[in-house]
Amino acid sequence: MVNITCTVTGSDELAITEELNVHCRRTRKARTAFSDQQLNVLEHSFNRQKYLSVPERHHLATQLHLTDTQVKTWYQNRRFHIIRYLVNIYLVFTWCSHTRIGVARIQ
Repeated sequence: MVNITCTVTGSDELAITEELNVHCRRTRKARTAFSDQQLNVLEHSFNRQKYLSVPERHHLATQLHLTDTQVKTWYQNRRFHIIRYLVNIYLVFTWCSHTRIGVARIQ
């Protein structure tokens, strides 16, 4: 956060305030829409290894015409989705065992 104090008299006060607001706002980058081909390569790569080294990440990003940050973020989000999925499964089985509701076993 930036604190700027100015003393301005007259009609210039409003103009300076609006200018400071425009310059102080951060613009957020638009969400990346990955192509089907990019997603297939990312998923295939992720299935082989869950973590990439910096050179591996750079190579994959170059291959897919993405930035290193986009690949890094995709991997982080993908790992988080797996963890969240496993936690949800654990909670369902825990709830079922505590409530004595039978859970069908898959053979």
